[in-house]
Amino acid sequence: MLHVVVSVVLAFLMITPGICSCKDDDAAVQKCVIEYATGFADPKYSSWDDLQLHCHLDGELGKCVQRYLKKDSGPTLVSLAKAAVSYILFEKKIKVCDRFPYKPLLKKLDKVCQTSQAKKDWKKKIERLNKIKMKPYYGHSHLFKCTSELDRRCVREYAKRMRTDQNLCKNIPYKYQCLRNGYHGNCRSNAIRYILDIFPAEADKVLAKLCQSRQDVGV
Repeated sequence: MLHVVVSVVLAFLMITPGICSCKDDDAAVQKCVIEYATGFADPKYSSWDDLQLHCHLDGELGKCVQRYLKKDSGPTLVSLAKAAVSYILFEKKIKVCDRFPYKPLLKKLDKVCQTSQAKKDWKKKIERLNKIKMKPYYGHSHLFKCTSELDRRCVREYAKRMRTDQNLCKNIPYKYQCLRNGYHGNCRSNAIRYILDIFPAEADKVLAKLCQSRQDVGV
């Protein structure tokens, strides 16, 4: 599926003359997205557990975006950064993946060029997620357990799908819809509600470019 991923990203670059007046981030978006998606099919990870691979590649995506994100970065790279760091923070809070040092990326996001309203909205949403305190005991035990179990189930299935078909256009929506279904089922956790208030919208802004490009070129 490597050729499909590359075709999607290259098509996006060809038909999008300028995604932001701030800066041309095409190369950065291309590099980070391709490295992330193709990592699921990399033979060196074939023996890894699905959850372990998900955590590792999310961390690598965070590092890649952090490396390229600048004050004048364009909206697609900014959305990619917001999607990545919000999910990393969410999983750290619920103790699913907790190795990536997310604070430097959050600090970089505070400095990127955005409208004052966009800055205000982002700060409100990410701080709300960051203030979540979930403990696997006392009054939080049920919510902690159901949140952690729901996320593990969703990302394991997501990683399993990505191993055989690196199609972000359908697999990313699967991941957040899986969480949404669980939230509207029997896991009414604030942590899930808060990540769903950030991740789908930011991920969709990136996918809107990539997936439209794929459709336009008939991939």
